[in-house]
Amino acid sequence: MSQDKLEQIFSMQKELNDIVFSKCDTRSSDEVQDYSKLSKHLLEKAKTLDDNPLFASDTLCQWIDRMLWAMGDEVRELQEEIPKKWWSKDPVDIQNARVEVIDILHFWVSVSMFLGLDAEKVFEIYKQKHSVNIKRQETGYNKAGKTEDDNKAIV
Repeated sequence: MSQDKLEQIFSMQKELNDIVFSKCDTRSSDEVQDYSKLSKHLLEKAKTLDDNPLFASDTLCQWIDRMLWAMGDEVRELQEEIPKKWWSKDPVDIQNARVEVIDILHFWVSVSMFLGLDAEKVFEIYKQKHSVNIKRQETGYNKAGKTEDDNKAIV
């Protein structure tokens, strides 16, 4: 049975995270001092999130934050590829813009995994959130009537 493309991306990202963590000296005051095992530790912790709260002091939360900062930096790099002035005569480097989008995807997949999501769960939540967004568009969703009640049913 072959994996779908999103499952392959998650699998490839796990492989990359394992390599990156095994080569980095990213010591901190957390409970994992053997960083070759950090990726596995974070993924194991992510599996328990539905039953255990996540706190800012947790290693997992700290790594999610690091990944978000890195992803934000990749978003900034993508923004730098797109001219801000509409009259600009500078061409957009489409190839580099595409690569920056993929860099964002690398960090997005890591954050997803660290939040306990796999490809199947991402797809299921995406479908539910997509329905919410369609309904919002059909019902004149606006700031004045905005609530997050329609998101609470997403599981």
